[in-house]
Formats: sequence, structure tokens, C-alpha cells
Amino acid sequence: MTTLQVAGPALQAKRLAHADQQKLQANGDVRAFFTSANGLEDKAALRSLLNDCEAVWVYGGDGTLHAVINALGNNRPVITLVACGSGNDTAAGLGLADNDWRWLPQSTVVLSAIAEIDGIRFINSAGIGLSPQVNNNIPRVVKRLLQKLGIAHLSYAIGLLVWLFNQRSVQFNGKAMLAVTWHIGPRFGGGFYLAEDTDRQRQSVTQVAVEKISRWQQCRLICAVLRRRYPRQWLTEQVQEQEQPLLSDATMVEMDGETYHLSPKHLRILPQPARFRVPIHSQNNDRTEQ
Repeated sequence: MTTLQVAGPALQAKRLAHADQQKLQANGDVRAFFTSANGLEDKAALRSLLNDCEAVWVYGGDGTLHAVINALGNNRPVITLVACGSGNDTAAGLGLADNDWRWLPQSTVVLSAIAEIDGIRFINSAGIGLSPQVNNNIPRVVKRLLQKLGIAHLSYAIGLLVWLFNQRSVQFNGKAMLAVTWHIGPRFGGGFYLAEDTDRQRQSVTQVAVEKISRWQQCRLICAVLRRRYPRQWLTEQVQEQEQPLLSDATMVEMDGETYHLSPKHLRILPQPARFRVPIHSQNNDRTEQ
């Protein structure tokens, strides 16, 4: 069996990948790939490697997994997600509380829908309004520094504080909205449960629209990020969607923690899902592969 290790920029990701390499080599050929700042080069190189492997171990957070999902071709290798990034919402949504499970003998494979906006895929969530604005308020050097210090969640608190003093609504379907998000997984923005009813087995996304946030809710958001105890149900609307045009004046979109400067036009679900290896005791909403 050929296994591909994909490690993100964090030092911990590289250390974990190196530590696992010898064990993985006992089961066959192992190749390694380290992501860089050049996403286009990463995608081309990753696609070639992903087409020739049966399993891929991803060391990093939502951004590293995002790079892998966007490089997938027709082959769908089983993904083992070793969460060690600044944002680990996908791992949390899959019930991966820690990384010690990855060498347990008992595991299973679950399926997850993949969606895309204007040709760019996401595996957990995407959004306009609040999410890209908050993400854009956090300098990358600050995010990496806080990650090295083990307090990566504070980067989202900083971005959120800046956003609260400079809120900008976006037009969506003729209404002014503070945030519109689309979810495959329930978590968003460092751990918030914005869409508890999501189910990765459904070939649809959950759309959440937030028209306004009261001062009390703003205070709860900041306190939640600082305490890492996230509030639920502060949203105004949820609908299930499979495919839709996006009528908005937004010029930025956030997908799995990555910000893209584009005006979103169309959302759709890909016909072929991703495959994740998870521990059997994992508490998640995904279905087991048949």
C-alpha cells in the first residue's frame, strides 16, 4: 500500500509526520509532501501524488486539509486527519478529540460530502461577511506566532475584536446580512456550533444567515473564544441546499479558514465524497462507508 504524508507549515505537524514515518513504512511505500505558501504549485504536485496512493495522512489544520481536498482527482484515498493546526474545526466535527487514536487497531471509514464555490472546494464550511472579514483581520505572522505558543485560538479573538469595531454587512438575496455561511460540518471559526443539524452523509450543505448580532451576543462571542466554550444557536435562519446561485455583492469568501478575494456566483456539491478514517468510538454525525 502506498501512503502519502502531507504536513502543514506548523513545526508540530512536521514532527508528528517524521515520528509516524517509520511505522507507516512497515505497511508499504511512504511518500512525504510539505505544503508551502504557493497554493498553485502545491495543488499540481499534490494531485500527482494523490492519484497514486491508497491512503493519505494529513498533519495540520483546516487549511492543510483544504489544500488536499482541492488537489484530489478521481482517486479518493482514505484520509487520516492528524489535527495540529491553528484551526481544527473539521477534526472536531469528525469527533477526533486528540491524535492518540491514529494508531489504535480499531477504526472505520466515514464519508463526507465535498462542496465547491466557483470551482474552489471546501470540506467543512465557507462564508461571506463575518468569516472572511475576521480571517482577513489576522496577520498571518501573528497567527503562526500564537500557534507556536500554543494559544492559536486567540488569533480568532483578535480578528473578532477588530471586526466588532468595523462591521460591514453584505447583500445576499436582496437582504443586508452580517454573515452567510455554508456548512458540511457543524463547527466554524475556531469551534462555534453554527449548524448543529449538519450531516456529512447528506449530499447538501446547511446555509446559515445572520442578519444582526446584539451587543449581548457580541460579548458572548468574545468570552466564548477566550474561554474556548462556544455558544450555540445565535443564528437567524437555516436551510438545506444542494446547489444554488449566489446573489451577493461580497468580494471575499472564506473556505476552511482560507480567504479568497472573489465574488461568489455558484455553489454545488461534488458527486464523489471524501473518505475519512476515524476511531470506531468517534462521536460524529457521519455515516460509515458501506
